[in-house]
Amino acid sequence: MPKCPAAPVFAPPNEPRRLSEAALSAAALCFGRSLEPIGAAGRGPARQSLVRQTAMYLAHVEMGLPRSAVAACFGRGAATVRHACARIEDRRDDAAFDRRIEALARALRQGAGDTHDHQRSETMREDSKTQHLRATAAPDALTPENLRLLRALAPPAAYAIAGGADEPDRLIVVAPARGVSLRQLSVSAAAGAALAARRLAVWEAPGKSGRRRLAITPEGLAALARASAPAGVSPFAAQHAPLAFESRLAPEGGVSGVIVNAAESPLAWLARRKGRDGRALIDAAAFAAGERLRSDLTLAQMLPQVTSNWSAQGAGGGFDGSARTYSDLVIAARQRVAHALDAVGADMSGLLMDICGFLKGLEQIESERGWPARSGKVVLTLALARLAAHYGLSAQARGPRSRGIRQWGAEGYRPVM
Repeated sequence: MPKCPAAPVFAPPNEPRRLSEAALSAAALCFGRSLEPIGAAGRGPARQSLVRQTAMYLAHVEMGLPRSAVAACFGRGAATVRHACARIEDRRDDAAFDRRIEALARALRQGAGDTHDHQRSETMREDSKTQHLRATAAPDALTPENLRLLRALAPPAAYAIAGGADEPDRLIVVAPARGVSLRQLSVSAAAGAALAARRLAVWEAPGKSGRRRLAITPEGLAALARASAPAGVSPFAAQHAPLAFESRLAPEGGVSGVIVNAAESPLAWLARRKGRDGRALIDAAAFAAGERLRSDLTLAQMLPQVTSNWSAQGAGGGFDGSARTYSDLVIAARQRVAHALDAVGADMSGLLMDICGFLKGLEQIESERGWPARSGKVVLTLALARLAAHYGLSAQARGPRSRGIRQWGAEGYRPVM
């Protein structure tokens, strides 16, 4: 194999297309092929296809461009870029071909060094800006008394008023409960002034009583959500959703901690809601059965994906579209889902798929199926009861209070000591 000529010196690129063009020019020069337009249609001869695949590999692996950006520059799909990267990676097992790719990568890195330095400085500036935002919105920026006041003002219709002549330097937090205003908390007036100065709370105009009320603002609710973020969860992510850590069974086996959005499951919302009798809309057994089916649906990988699924747990298969073999865990999960839906019945399995799989709300399901309002809850209760019976779950323990002593010996048997 002839020695790869030195790649030309490129002007520092500042966009993905110029990086891809630099990779294509270097690959064409290395393999002694004529340079074609970067977005040329058609596969072309085998040698020209090798040049294009090498350029895609260099742009993605060596120069750090996202696969989607490389695909857009070359006028191909992301799957084509993935196939090209896999093919070049396999061919690098050949020592001579590996030396060529290494020489191209070294020349491209040297040519793009100035751009990378610029990108690194921009990244450092963005990181410092993010750290500044985190520092200004961190939970430590609020004193414990400020946090207590925010939590007390968070419930709907809660407010704080001045303490009056008896407590001139205090604020009294009042929250209505069943038509009666109850005193919830007493804090210093300085805590309320601090929240008002940061626009986390605002003083409203005097009402009928002639006293101003301190109420929480949307900014205060956001700050409280950030301050209440669980350990290991980004405060800014917790601001937009109730996130929490839970232990889940991983597709590859074992148990791993995952971040769960507590508001995404319709069953969790129903379990938190209470009916007129004061009981939850669905009991603990129904909720556990629905979450168990949801977990099996996730492990079974049966739900459609909006975009490419890069987390599929396959035990085999390649980039050429060959059949994929699944792990035993995925197959077992699919079997459990099939048995559960068979036990529920065809008349209610579709409803459970919508609730536990596609996470649709009851109102949406009633609208799609033309059901009367509030009828979906009755059907869902029956479906979850069947599912809980299939899993052997019950809200109450049933059986005799005690069991008799059992032994395998015949009548008159005595153990030998």
